[in-house]
Amino acid sequence: MKFLKKDIEVNFGKISLKEMLFDDKFKLLLFYRLANYYIYKPQKNPIERFLQSIFNKFFKYYSKKFCMDFKAKVKIGYGLYIPHPIGIVINGKSVIGNNCTIMQQVTLGNDLIEINKAPIVGDNVKIGANAVVTKDIPDNCVVAGVPAKIIRRLDEVIN
Repeated sequence: MKFLKKDIEVNFGKISLKEMLFDDKFKLLLFYRLANYYIYKPQKNPIERFLQSIFNKFFKYYSKKFCMDFKAKVKIGYGLYIPHPIGIVINGKSVIGNNCTIMQQVTLGNDLIEINKAPIVGDNVKIGANAVVTKDIPDNCVVAGVPAKIIRRLDEVIN
């Protein structure tokens, strides 16, 4: 639940619970985190398997509503910020670090040469709108473009 709490803080700031419950982006994040938790939880009893299937169905519903294509098994760190969750595609084998921003229409996928390899996104990464990420991204970067390239390193001192 630490992950969900940080996601809420980053995406919504100081918003009432009532407002969040009517927000579809909140429901998308909530059901992703719950389904993801149960997918990776070892030794599930029948009730937990049932909950996993329910949470996964709700996650699929909200991801389709936003025209997103990614599975609940994708490993995403805490603090995921998706200001416009429209048209995002994430390869099921991708790994996304903590405190990452993903803008609309982003694709994280493999290239045609290395089909079984998916990109790993480091911590504190910002991915610009319409970027196509096929290579790993190190920590503290801003990437954009097709194919995505590093356009700025966030840990550099700017004079």
